[in-house]
Amino acid sequence: MPKEFGRHERIAGAVQRGLAQLLSSEVNDPRVAGLTVTEVRVSSDCRHANVFVTRMIKASNQDIQDVLDGIGGASGFLRSRLAKAMNLRRCPELHFEYDHNIQRASDLTALIDSVQPVESERELDIEQED
Repeated sequence: MPKEFGRHERIAGAVQRGLAQLLSSEVNDPRVAGLTVTEVRVSSDCRHANVFVTRMIKASNQDIQDVLDGIGGASGFLRSRLAKAMNLRRCPELHFEYDHNIQRASDLTALIDSVQPVESERELDIEQED
């Protein structure tokens, strides 16, 4: 019976949980405060991990660059802590990317909300004419 998830997928889940815990409890850089790890993709050889992070507040391009600089500076510390916690012979090298999906979803929701009242007003006008 084949396993439901491959080794690299299980490692990705463990890295995501470990990083979330480390970011909330052990990293004191204010540029990294309030970050959320949204996804981790580990290469098939388990040597590299792309870590997608985001903030739940709207961020400018300069804020995003500051976040990536801050977490990039802490990547060695985070990798060493993960290696100890996960008991792996080789912990994946961490590559951080900013995840824009939360911001895009928020922008789309705002756009839909701005259109929705106009359409409901039209429906009311049509009902009143009948």
